[in-house]
Amino acid sequence: MLQYQRFACRSAAQEFDAWIRANPVPRRGLQHAAETQQSEAGSASKSKPKKHQTYSWRNTAEVLRQCIQHTPQECWTHHARGFTCCDASTGARLREVQLPAVLQPLQDPAGFMARSMQAAEELPELSRCGTFLAVLLSADSAALAVWKDGDFVRHKCLTGYTVRKKAGKAQLTYLRRGGSGSTVGGGIRRRETERLFNTAASRLSEWRQDVLACDKAFFSGTVRVWNELYGADADLEGIISRRDSRWQHVGVSVRRPRSADLQRVFWHASHGAISDYG
Repeated sequence: MLQYQRFACRSAAQEFDAWIRANPVPRRGLQHAAETQQSEAGSASKSKPKKHQTYSWRNTAEVLRQCIQHTPQECWTHHARGFTCCDASTGARLREVQLPAVLQPLQDPAGFMARSMQAAEELPELSRCGTFLAVLLSADSAALAVWKDGDFVRHKCLTGYTVRKKAGKAQLTYLRRGGSGSTVGGGIRRRETERLFNTAASRLSEWRQDVLACDKAFFSGTVRVWNELYGADADLEGIISRRDSRWQHVGVSVRRPRSADLQRVFWHASHGAISDYG
């Protein structure tokens, strides 16, 4: 049997080689594929910045001054996330300044840039970064925090036994896929799931005044866990609606939120970036 299999494999390989010799790939096709690959590699290298660095929201005015001091202000254009400098003759992108998320969007980007060039000019936009909320959720934990002008005002991390230790599957997922949850462990995990999200919703309700005053709200988590949060006993819709325009994704991956993730989210939201392409 083994010899027969080897013979069949050799026969198939010989037939394939014979077909390739009878049907050669046109040279133009090979050349076109090579040219396409080179152009894609070139475009990828052009779009990738040669230098990338970050800065704090408190240094935004100084960063703009340093970026524009050697470049005419007319070469800079503003967009939703910051400013871009392009070559006046070719239009090629030279440098991009991405503003920290806590400062986006600016109400008057052109005026902000003009005033940032004056060393003695007051910049009320940079005197404070505002108040913002972070709600990070997973099937077995929740991390909540409120920042005001860069300082923690409130924060809380909650956990619960909601994931099966052996199977590694959340009770919410198990029930959604038709699981009965009638076992002792399933009942415990179901009650823990309800307790976790009820406690998280209650804590946000206790922070009502701070949540109502927040300028931005950052979130992470799947639709399923957010359904549980807004389906809890506390009426969150009356405090901050799920469709509120202040909600925006944290922009970083958060698997099982903890205190370290809150610090990481704050750092990501309060720092901008400078990308040099020239």
